[in-house]
Amino acid sequence: MSGVCGWLAIDTGAEAAGVIHAMTEALPAPPHGVTGCVGLPPAGLGARTAQAASTLAEAGGVLAGFGLYPRWTDPALAARARSEGHAAALLDAWRRFGPGLLDHLGGAVSVAVMEPARRRLLVSVDRFGIHGLCYAEVAGGVVFGSTADAVRAHPLVAAPLCPQALHDYFYFVDRVPAPQTIWQGIAKLVPGECLVMDGGSLSRRRWWRLDYRPQDDADEAAMRDELRRRLDIAVRRSLEGEDTRKVAAFLSGGLDSSTVAGLFARAVDHPARAHTIAFEAARYDESPYARLAAEHFGMDHALLTVTPSEVEDAFEAIATAYDEPFGNSSAVPAYLCARHARDSGIDCMLAGDGGDELFAGNARYVDDEVFQHYGRIPAAVRRLLIEPVALRLSPEGRFPPTRKVARYVRKARQPAPVRVTGDNVFRRLPAAAMLAPEVVAAVDVEAPRRLVEDIWADAGSDHPLHRHLWLDLRLTLADSDLRKVSRMCELAGVRVRYPMLDDDLAAFSGRVPPQWLCRDGRLRAFYKDAFRGFLPDAILTKTKHGFGLPYLQFLTDHPPLRAMACDAIADLREAGLFRRDFLESELAALRHAGSGAGRGLGVAWDLVVLSRWLDSRRRPVGRRHVPPQPRLAAGAAP
Repeated sequence: MSGVCGWLAIDTGAEAAGVIHAMTEALPAPPHGVTGCVGLPPAGLGARTAQAASTLAEAGGVLAGFGLYPRWTDPALAARARSEGHAAALLDAWRRFGPGLLDHLGGAVSVAVMEPARRRLLVSVDRFGIHGLCYAEVAGGVVFGSTADAVRAHPLVAAPLCPQALHDYFYFVDRVPAPQTIWQGIAKLVPGECLVMDGGSLSRRRWWRLDYRPQDDADEAAMRDELRRRLDIAVRRSLEGEDTRKVAAFLSGGLDSSTVAGLFARAVDHPARAHTIAFEAARYDESPYARLAAEHFGMDHALLTVTPSEVEDAFEAIATAYDEPFGNSSAVPAYLCARHARDSGIDCMLAGDGGDELFAGNARYVDDEVFQHYGRIPAAVRRLLIEPVALRLSPEGRFPPTRKVARYVRKARQPAPVRVTGDNVFRRLPAAAMLAPEVVAAVDVEAPRRLVEDIWADAGSDHPLHRHLWLDLRLTLADSDLRKVSRMCELAGVRVRYPMLDDDLAAFSGRVPPQWLCRDGRLRAFYKDAFRGFLPDAILTKTKHGFGLPYLQFLTDHPPLRAMACDAIADLREAGLFRRDFLESELAALRHAGSGAGRGLGVAWDLVVLSRWLDSRRRPVGRRHVPPQPRLAAGAAP
């Protein structure tokens, strides 16, 4: 993929060239990519991209750089990009529109434009956060980069570990959600957001949100036709400029990957290629559906069965590849699939991510309706009749009916965004029983609840389904799935495109009436009806599976992998971040897992990832400007 980095309004003196070089080198290196740096005191700008076109430009006291795949919607700017490169078009857009240039730019693109003499800056991420951007305010100026590692490579950024982010890594199961990062003082932009400086004053601005404006009087058959047409265009747009014989689809056998693969096959004049990961554990293996889709569309299909030994061999590289601890275990099969594709001569992958968040494919959208009914009971009845009885019942009681009532009422009383994001280790274990006292003292345990409630309220629609979708666009898609796939493709040495996140397709999704999306409890009803006859019926009617890794089974059945995990958790004793009795309990459960006596291993994977990630940040990195080694923020260190 690619990235940008730089700073504005900071005087680095004679060291400027070395600093921007170190920051750029800290960005992930794309395959066959281009790296460049430019400087115009008191500013510096660097970029890495997998594209051959110019990524940086400087003219008339303005610096401009871009990453990923820009698409100009303004005809004059599109013509300029074709003739002189995207960076030149970006300079022109800045002169014409200033920060408003984002209204004329589409695609999966990050941009940076700086006018140092006037202390003006625009740094932006795309609509969905396909590639992130971090920043730190330092000494009257700002340092920014597509990764926190690039920001930390600046000598004026001395960010310690953030206790709140450590807590939230476990609250949100396996990642640190935007806008915070694991580093105190470094923040992330959220999708559709930009950073603007004008005359030295820095602010964050929302420049895009998905416009939920359903056309309730529309003809459904016509809109199904439009969906098929728009997604076909999106797939073809993702193939522009590519040698299609070196492109392959991630094919899991699910709804979105099968659709993208099928449209890919229809768009080329040769057998389209597809790669699939399989598991021996039937619960996780969708390969029979992937084979069905590949045969249906006449694809050149490659399949790799993942074993515990392969997970063990790849674990270190995967756990340390991210600029923050990232415990989504499906990063492992994503990486192994992308690497297998690269070894087969593939340069670019097509991924199906985004369909669930645009067209309502997550089971919790339907499941949560059970709890929404409780809110429709008159408040007085709930407060005076139901809750005085239900809240006295134990949610762990022995009698199933009363236990269910107790659990239902407790969960139904929570705000909807808290209900659907609160299934984590803290449900069974308070933070004070897990984290070191000094860490807990620096943590606001209510902060994650406020974050999800703020996102929920920011949806721009009052409809519960729209709010669910908006929440997942932030927390599931941007903070987890896209981060997972994009970084693992970088690590494997291939590029990745996301046809489902085409700008025009996303705008269309906001016009679909929500009652069509989930009809009579049927997830993806509108989408499935649109592609009936194109996809095999077995894929349309199968139970949603998801793309995961049977890591608990691997930890249980594969002693070398379990020993590696035990060593990693034991290493956390010296970090001073956790209570020792908690770590010993997790170690005991892990050590006994092979005998079937293990319990509570759900958090083990996230602990192991965190341990290996922390260890990698303590090692020398071989750069001129070495970021400070991890430590807790002042006042929180043990």
